[in-house]
Amino acid sequence: MRKNSICVLLTVFCLFIFNNPSYSQQKTGQPIENVLTLELMFGAENLPEKYLLAYPNGIVVAQNGDVIVTDETYLKVFNKNGAPKKLLGGPGQGPGEFNCPIIYPFLSETGFLSAYYDYTYKKYNIYSSDYTFIERKEIDTEKIKEFIIKYMSGKEIVLSSPAVFEFYSPTKFLFAYDGREKKEGKTISELIFFSYFDNGNIKPIYVTTQSLDLLSVGEEPGTFNFCYLKNNRIAYTFAPVHKNKVGDKWYYSVFIYNLSTGQTAEIKNQYEQVAIPDSVIYSKKDEKRSKLLKELKYYSGVQKMITDGDYIFVFTFKNEKGKGVLVDVFDSLTGSCIRSAYFPYVMDVIRSGYAYRLVKASDIFPFVEKYTIAPAVYGK
Repeated sequence: MRKNSICVLLTVFCLFIFNNPSYSQQKTGQPIENVLTLELMFGAENLPEKYLLAYPNGIVVAQNGDVIVTDETYLKVFNKNGAPKKLLGGPGQGPGEFNCPIIYPFLSETGFLSAYYDYTYKKYNIYSSDYTFIERKEIDTEKIKEFIIKYMSGKEIVLSSPAVFEFYSPTKFLFAYDGREKKEGKTISELIFFSYFDNGNIKPIYVTTQSLDLLSVGEEPGTFNFCYLKNNRIAYTFAPVHKNKVGDKWYYSVFIYNLSTGQTAEIKNQYEQVAIPDSVIYSKKDEKRSKLLKELKYYSGVQKMITDGDYIFVFTFKNEKGKGVLVDVFDSLTGSCIRSAYFPYVMDVIRSGYAYRLVKASDIFPFVEKYTIAPAVYGK
């Protein structure tokens, strides 16, 4: 995503750290507005019945612009114009079929499309870039568990089922394990173990244990985000942890990890703290949750992160009436903050200059929106 030249009054500070050297860059410029133009909507009508969206959960977009939506036990493929293209899956135990509704599809940089086969999270259907079914891959979870327990040596760890995020090939994939750390039989913290499985070798990327209270209140403290970049790289951040205060200013961090070399780079960016309103603190009849949110006071710096090629879009918690959600845009190759912009919504996918949103509510038929992003957002 490209580069911008509009001048600025607001100074944005960005620090990029790679292999120890650090580089500070300053970019002046006010966040730009009205950056999305609706190009098309599809999924709710004027389609063959089997392609109409009923209970969609996830959406990904291929490099050629195909839009893939998970809907019950199907992967519904539409072309870049929203026309039906292919139907994958369906209920059953046969090749390419699914034994449960699909929550989310995963699409790698290498073009492999995958989704879990059943609720054990051990078996995954994998398709090629032309949507040909390749195989149903069963993950050797016992080997992974043994590695994690050894890695966390000295701690009592109870692991849940794994979540495999992306297959770069049938023998290379990203995965995460949730677990609980215990002491004298009592749970004391939650484990997040995010790793890369490379032909039998497990390479930990990010491992942490955190307070159960912090992770139990919901998304307000922030969540673990990761997304894919070009050239076998990923970006990730754990919003409740990857923030720090320098003087009177707050910064969030985004990390770039190279799956081939194991090198990590860090981008730090200043953000404005946003108070958690009482309407959220007391939105549920849960005194413990309300107490924790009241003590937290502020949202984290990162609400969601999405990538497009070499570019990273960080959706913050700042939401201004009439403008939308503030989004910071970075070039992952240089660590530079290219532009901040207001988006009307937190989007689901950004790909090749387009933004996509899966719209669903109890009183409407679900559909997909596709928007053109103004070139200025990319710095052009």
